[in-house]
Amino acid sequence: MGIKKVVYIIIGGILASLYILNFSLWFWPEFNSDHAIHILMAEHFDYRKDWYYWGQNRLGSFLPFLASLLVHLGLDAFNAYGIVQLLVIAGCLWFLFRLIKEPIWFLVAAALLLFPIYPYWMQLAPGHPYLAQFFFILAAFYLFFIESVSQKLKYALGPLMLALAIWSSELSVAALIAMGLVNFKTLIGDLKKNWYWFLASSAIGLKLLLEFKAHAVRDERYAELLTDFPSFMQSLSTQWEQFQSLILFDGNKPLNGGLALFMITLAIFGLVYAILYKKKPSFLSLTLMGTAVLSFILIHASAWNDEMGMPHRYFTMPYFFGFLSLILLLRDLFPKPVLKYPIGVVMISLLLYASITFNHQFETGAINRIRAEEARTLLKKVFAENPQVEGLSVIGSYWNSHLPDALSTKVNGIPFKGEHLREMSLIEKADQNDYFLLIRNNWLPEFPLYIQERDWLLKRIGEPDDEFGIYSCLYQKVEKYGEDAY
Repeated sequence: MGIKKVVYIIIGGILASLYILNFSLWFWPEFNSDHAIHILMAEHFDYRKDWYYWGQNRLGSFLPFLASLLVHLGLDAFNAYGIVQLLVIAGCLWFLFRLIKEPIWFLVAAALLLFPIYPYWMQLAPGHPYLAQFFFILAAFYLFFIESVSQKLKYALGPLMLALAIWSSELSVAALIAMGLVNFKTLIGDLKKNWYWFLASSAIGLKLLLEFKAHAVRDERYAELLTDFPSFMQSLSTQWEQFQSLILFDGNKPLNGGLALFMITLAIFGLVYAILYKKKPSFLSLTLMGTAVLSFILIHASAWNDEMGMPHRYFTMPYFFGFLSLILLLRDLFPKPVLKYPIGVVMISLLLYASITFNHQFETGAINRIRAEEARTLLKKVFAENPQVEGLSVIGSYWNSHLPDALSTKVNGIPFKGEHLREMSLIEKADQNDYFLLIRNNWLPEFPLYIQERDWLLKRIGEPDDEFGIYSCLYQKVEKYGEDAY
């Protein structure tokens, strides 16, 4: 093994270690109930209807599905999901390595995937579609752009991978369109010999999408796909203002601004270099850029983006594929070490520093919401002080009920009546327990002696606890109402 390979293996190992310590599921600092409820899907996955995340009909539940298979083998849902997450990330890295080929540029792409920056940190978070979406899109690009892949395999699996990407997130249609536009001549020529594989794969993919949609929830919020033109322009204007603030360093994350300016400088330099020396980017670079641009436009045009207040975090897909296209462009333009190594090292350094700094110095959570470590400590204390409790149901706000459930197989969590409940079967599972832990933050002004919650009458049997600013108390299910029923 050459010294160069040893160096790359060491650097790759450092990147992987830093990722596991900072962003893997087991160590995720902002793990909350929005993430936890999708881990619970792995524990309670219903293969008849759970092909989209609970309560939704537009985000495919690929990771919970895979994790459910490990749950059936005896793993708890939390660790099963963590293992699946790392396996899918490993798959993405393998596709990136085969697509990029140059080790230094692959390491930049690995840093891009493993170390998300604010506001795109959700690209690896449980309960969000980005990781599964990246996996299927990269798989499709691998099939189409790696020459060693046979024509039969390319058209037997490629359309299916794009269909699964659209299942993961309908925004993936941008990759499908970009693929068709950039590679139109090549695809037409190949289809003359492989049309039957293409039609079979497309038919299977379409059939799966229709089947998944047929069993999805019906929600009027998802009925309208596109927003009106004034809202589209307002979304563009809002993002332009945010971008100006970023590059003028008018905020508390200067490394993000430095990273943005460095990327812009590289893009301009690369464009000028390509024009002067008549260099042409590869079809893969152009397809990645087309995916980024089209997804950027589609997000601004989305009715959901408008309804949710046009959050900048929705632009994770154009950020990832836009940055990836820049990496491929630099690979195509600068093959000589004198340029590629310094540029690559600077890009990796900026990504790591911006990501890890954000991860350790900022919180994306909110007050009155329980954190993972707080939940672990609280549950350990409850079970230690109450040895008679073998199973426990946690009732609280949406943000305080599901997270403890995901951390322990002895715990079941449901939001209080009137709060958003994504899966009705959780009530049936809670009904099997005699003991309930109530968390009153954002719910109750105090802990009454008796409380009627859903179909249960509960009696307070423990002393209120206010550790971490999270107010909890143990209750027991009783047979009849008391005089002081709440």
